Amino acid sequence: MAFQSQQAEEVASVAQSVQNLSAPAQVAAVNAVIGPPDAPTTKIVWIILVGGLVAVLLLALGGLIYLLSEELGNTDTLLTVFTSVLTGLVGLFAPSPVNGGNG
Repeated sequence: MAFQSQQAEEVASVAQSVQNLSAPAQVAAVNAVIGPPDAPTTKIVWIILVGGLVAVLLLALGGLIYLLSEELGNTDTLLTVFTSVLTGLVGLFAPSPVNGGNG
């Protein structure tokens, strides 16, 4: 806990000292203090992100099935949520066109 407090103080100090510099210089200075996340942190973030999207996808699918089976009416909103989340999940795993399909 002390490490987090010390790091927060360092970030605040750097942010205050570079506030008159350009935006790229500010970003570079803060990145020098914080650094990129380690592999376990990245893995946890991906699990939370994908898990949340899958949960929303399954809830929307369940709602669509219920509304269609009971013929309760308007399914446009749930269909929009379902297709949007499905598109987001597919986009996470599709190769990047910028990298020529290598990424």
